[in-house]
Amino acid sequence: MGTEFRMTDGPQRVTAVGATKQAAKDALDALAYDHADFFLVVYESTGAGPSVAVTLETSMQNVSDDDLYWTNVVTFTTVTTTFPIAEKKNIQPSAGMLRYLRWKATLGANTSGFTFELSGIGRPG
Repeated sequence: MGTEFRMTDGPQRVTAVGATKQAAKDALDALAYDHADFFLVVYESTGAGPSVAVTLETSMQNVSDDDLYWTNVVTFTTVTTTFPIAEKKNIQPSAGMLRYLRWKATLGANTSGFTFELSGIGRPG
């Protein structure tokens, strides 16, 4: 049996070119899960040549937003196509999932914004 969770509180709009990340204090506490399935939905993207890359990062702490304390654990396919787009990814124990998980979205230079939602199911060992 699994436990459903939401990484975003409904559709999330990102408009800053470059990387935008979930605040460390809002990261998912995944201590109870050995593995998890994640479901990303990108509803729309705007700009001359829209491009967005979404990753999940993991850490043992949820105090600092500094990238030094976070490491990439899942990379979704870069979205450059028609919307909406949905993609599922799985984290197995061997992937190195630590206690906390947060999302990070990186907009391409010609992207003025995009809207997405990220949810999942965590499973104990």
